Amino acid sequence: MRFHLTSLHAWIMRLKDLANKRVALIGFEATNRSLFYALRSVCPNLWVEIRDLRTTVTLPEDPFVTHTLGETYLDHLQTFDVIIRSPGVRYWPQLQAVQSHVTTSLNLFFDEVRSTTTATMIGVTGTKGKSTTATLLAHVLREAGKAVTLIGNMDIQEWDHLHEINDDTIVVYEMSSYMLEDFNNWPDIALLLPLYPDHMDWHGSFAAYTEAKSRITARQTSENMLIFPAKNAEALSIAKQTDATTIPVQIVSGLHWQNGFFFDGTQQLFSTNALPLPGEHWLDDALLVLAVVKQLDIPFDRAQRAFTSFKGLPHRLEVVATINQVTYVDDAISTTPESTIAAVKAFDTVGSIVLGGMDRGYDYVALAQLLTERHVPNVLLFPGAREKFQHALTRAQFAGSVILVESMQEVVSTMAQCTPAGSVALLSTAAPSYDQFKNYKDQGQQFVDCVRKLS
Repeated sequence: MRFHLTSLHAWIMRLKDLANKRVALIGFEATNRSLFYALRSVCPNLWVEIRDLRTTVTLPEDPFVTHTLGETYLDHLQTFDVIIRSPGVRYWPQLQAVQSHVTTSLNLFFDEVRSTTTATMIGVTGTKGKSTTATLLAHVLREAGKAVTLIGNMDIQEWDHLHEINDDTIVVYEMSSYMLEDFNNWPDIALLLPLYPDHMDWHGSFAAYTEAKSRITARQTSENMLIFPAKNAEALSIAKQTDATTIPVQIVSGLHWQNGFFFDGTQQLFSTNALPLPGEHWLDDALLVLAVVKQLDIPFDRAQRAFTSFKGLPHRLEVVATINQVTYVDDAISTTPESTIAAVKAFDTVGSIVLGGMDRGYDYVALAQLLTERHVPNVLLFPGAREKFQHALTRAQFAGSVILVESMQEVVSTMAQCTPAGSVALLSTAAPSYDQFKNYKDQGQQFVDCVRKLS
């Protein structure tokens, strides 16, 4: 479903404009919690209703706060003037029924910044690689002497950093499909990474997921820019429909990489080895960063120096340790087959890999074929989508060992026994981990902890 511009979003809304409104926060997780305290600093006596499906939410000790927790948290929403949906709350029918009153922290933040500064707003979205690309871009811009505020899924809440932003600031904002679903603002520069099926249980279809992602550019004009990978069909389709000035990468006439070097057309820039991240997919994402560098008239040699000093993020092809000539790699962030395929391709020899988790309806045939072609000798399978992986491996005529595992301790001890010396033991499950772990960070940290116990 596409959520069209409504009366609530027809004008800029600042926090101070909520002073005499009846306000409800739907979902009191990190984003809305940060917003609450920012709102309280501007409107100290504003009555706020906190609504959350969870009954164990830690509520602020505030005389002007009421709450409704549990199954009735979406009842009687028509009594509020402004309803602020958390990214973690779906656009349920009760919210759709009062759509003209619904906004988000993201929309309010853009309005607040645009009302008070001329800061440059850069939005980053895509299926995988958003956090690393946003962090790399922020790192490059800082190394080039720019004032940068980085916000997004890396547990960096926007309202906690509002005070940092002024006319000279470049805001780099990582945006998920949950956040973009009803985004009614626009970034000055949008970076769209490749799109693949993800979050199907939330959006219902790849088309709906792509539609949500497309909202990053839906309200851009020719004064704004959309930077996108020309080789990704979904990104290309979105680019053809936007009013923004489009800047494709991965094209010979523009920014691309080949034979170990980055190029801008025929101009050789610098070696791809400057980026210390394993895997060619990072080079594709780095092109988006270089496109921003070019648009901001930053010399490419400054980007090269910044690439060299970039450290990457945890749980993203992170080398944990090498023990008995086996290199253990934590890639817990890879919860789709496409990202795990990229992870496998990042190494010459994968000696074991652990797959499995929640079944979100993904097709694992291409991944199984790659594991067969690469002669990966050992595949460990968690419960959940286990049977689906087994079926795909059978179809691909996988000749290695398939080992069923139940816990992270069993994963690591099995890897220690079966992984050939000189190869990689890879955690990259190609499926979400919520059925066994709190999230990918919990899964990755358990892997790291178990590996460290080996040594």
